[in-house]
Order: sequence, then C-alpha cells, then structure tokens
Amino acid sequence: MEVARYFDVPEAQVAASAIRASGIPVLVQNEGGVQALGHLLFALGGVRLWVPEADARDVRAFLADRRAQPSRLEPLMPAEAAIWMCLSLLLSLCMGGFAPLRPRRFDRLGDDPAD
Repeated sequence: MEVARYFDVPEAQVAASAIRASGIPVLVQNEGGVQALGHLLFALGGVRLWVPEADARDVRAFLADRRAQPSRLEPLMPAEAAIWMCLSLLLSLCMGGFAPLRPRRFDRLGDDPAD
C-alpha cells in the first residue's frame, strides 16, 4: 500500500532507509526513472513508497512524526554558502562537467582525412 510520495529522491531514500531499519520491507517506485529522466518527476507522480498493508498505518504515523520534528541542521551562512557554491562550480569545470558549445566530430577508426 502506498504510504508516501516525495518529489525529492534523496528524501525518499532517507525515508525508505528509516522504514527498512525498523524491519519493514519497502518498495521505492519510480526512483530509477526519476534519476534517469528527472524532467518526468511530476509526470510520474513523484517517488512513491509502498509497504505491506498490515504495516501501512504504523509507517504513516512514523513518517508524519519525523516530518513534524524540526531539523537540527543549522543553515549555512551566506558567505559560507557562496564559497561552497564556487568550489562546486570550479570542481565541475575541472572535471569537465560542461559540454562544449560545438561538439567535435570524431572520425571513425580507419578513416583517412587525406582521402
């Protein structure tokens, strides 16, 4: 039985891990499709968590309790967030995270450009 829907894959994975840790089997539906084709997240209805019907009421109560608790994480200060964003961008550039504007055409093996 479906117990929750998430529009954030990591949040769904954390919830599924918490449910599994309590010994309840859980199915995470649409996880792979959303990761591969992120633009289909809303079309697929998000990432859904399914559990056996006998455990559905307990799991819903558990998830509602976890969502009601405030986060203990403190937000980053604006300056610190800017530093991390710049480092992330620099790392992406160094790792080749951006495609060139005009991709090169690679010749097949055995093609001779002189022909």
